[in-house]
Amino acid sequence: MEHGSPRSLDGQRLALEDRQRLVVSVPDIAVSVQAEPADLTSWLTLARRLESAGFRGLVVGDHPGSGASPWPALGTAAAVTQTLKLGTYVVQAGVREPMHVAADAATLDILAPGRVLLGIGAGRTPREWEDIGRHRPAPRERAERLAEFVDAVAELLKGDTVTREGRYLTLRGSRLGGLPAGGQVGLVVGGGYPQVLRAAARRADVVALSGLGRTLPHGHEHEVRWSVADLQRQLQLVRDEARRRSRHQHGQRPRQHQPSYKPHEVPKQALSETRR
Repeated sequence: MEHGSPRSLDGQRLALEDRQRLVVSVPDIAVSVQAEPADLTSWLTLARRLESAGFRGLVVGDHPGSGASPWPALGTAAAVTQTLKLGTYVVQAGVREPMHVAADAATLDILAPGRVLLGIGAGRTPREWEDIGRHRPAPRERAERLAEFVDAVAELLKGDTVTREGRYLTLRGSRLGGLPAGGQVGLVVGGGYPQVLRAAARRADVVALSGLGRTLPHGHEHEVRWSVADLQRQLQLVRDEARRRSRHQHGQRPRQHQPSYKPHEVPKQALSETRR
């Protein structure tokens, strides 16, 4: 490889302004840690260390019956931190109710104002339905319920009074009385199913690309869908839905032919994490 000043294809030295055009602008990368408490002392120590080391956040999963509940853990972490983001990754929307989840997130926002990330997912582990006397729905049904769930939670967290009669969820005059509801809670929606990604594009502050495919029979592991083609397909779906939503909000009619968009023109922050 020849060293020295970069050259164009015809061998001429590139001018300074041409070199500057070659520089790729990379967005800031922030790292959060997913964990759950084993005891109070080590948990509080972890929260303090993450904040002092410059990590973006501490997030806790939600697996009822097989793991720690996220909300008490996050509340204690709030008491010993000032800037660290605190959140769920992700609440199991298949066995939860939107009013309860929104109230939990708004309560944490009292303890950690402006630092709460509410991550929501469709759920996957059969036992979490069996424990409450239900069968795990098919993937499409879980995705459709999540889409309804996200819409309801987003409206509740804005302070709206919500009345909905959906296929999966019913709310009648529901509102967060006596709790902060002004859009401070960041909404994270994770998954790969088309309905989930569309709901995320419409409502979420962060779109979480899980890279997970079909759930294996025991419910804890998945086939992996993390190829370039898979990512491009998911990102394009998010872009298209976000632009459709934007046109709708501004009263514009959709055009028949939309220009293609480059991979870096994503309207939402893409967050990808896999659980170990």
